[in-house]
Amino acid sequence: MIESKESLELIDFKDSKPINLDNISDDVIKAIRIIGISLRKHIFFVKMIEPVIPMKVKGLTEIFDQKLLSHCIGKYIMNNYEIGKTLEFNLDDIVHQIHALTNEAFARVFKSFPLEKDDNNYPLFLLSQVCDTDTFNSHLVGESVKHLIKIRKKYPTFLANEIHNMLGLNTNLPLNDMEISALYEYLGVKKCIYIHILLNLLFDLKQYMKVLSKELIYFDEIKEIIDSHWFFLLLLTYTIEI
Repeated sequence: MIESKESLELIDFKDSKPINLDNISDDVIKAIRIIGISLRKHIFFVKMIEPVIPMKVKGLTEIFDQKLLSHCIGKYIMNNYEIGKTLEFNLDDIVHQIHALTNEAFARVFKSFPLEKDDNNYPLFLLSQVCDTDTFNSHLVGESVKHLIKIRKKYPTFLANEIHNMLGLNTNLPLNDMEISALYEYLGVKKCIYIHILLNLLFDLKQYMKVLSKELIYFDEIKEIIDSHWFFLLLLTYTIEI
C-alpha cells in the first residue's frame, strides 16, 4: 500500500516505470469509480485509505478514488515488481486487490469481536439451525445486531431508513414462542424487528461466505458483498464505539 513517500523507497524505481499510468484501461478507471462509491459508505474504508497518497489519473475526480487506485497499484507493485519490467494492471488485478482489502477488514473485525460465551450457547445454536449455518457466523451477526441495538438506544433515529431494508421480505418468523423468548434474552430487548434483522442478515451472510472462500472472485460478487447490509453492520460494529 502506498501510504507515504517512504514506502515507495522500498523499491528502486529510478530506471524503470513499473506501471505506465497512461495505459491504465477505461475498465479499470470505471471499476474504481463504481467500487469507490460502495466503499465510501463505510467509515472503516474511508479511515483505512485516508493516509494513502492519491494517484491523479484521467477519469478519477474523487480524492477517495485516487487514493483507492494508488492503494491497489501500490499493493500490486509490491507483490509483482521486477527490475526493468513494466507491469500490466487490469480489471482482474483491481478485483484481487479489493478482495484483499475486504479480507483485511474481516480480519480486523474478527480480532475485535468478543469471544463466544460457553455458559449460554443455545441462542447461537438455535440461529445456526434456523439459518443452516455455523455458530461462528451466528456470533458475528448476533454481536453486530446487539451493537446496533445499543447505538439505537442512545440515538433512536440512527439508520432509520436502512433498518427497514435490513428486514427483508419475509415477515414470518420460523420460531416458536420459547425460541423467540430465548432470542429476546440474547439480544437484551423484546423487539421482534431485531430478530427479523438478525435472521435476514444471517441468511445473507451464509450465502456470501461461500463467495468469500473462493480463490477466483468476480467484480459483481465483491461489489455485492461491500453493498450488503450484513457487511455494513459488521464494519459499523468495529468503527462506532458505545
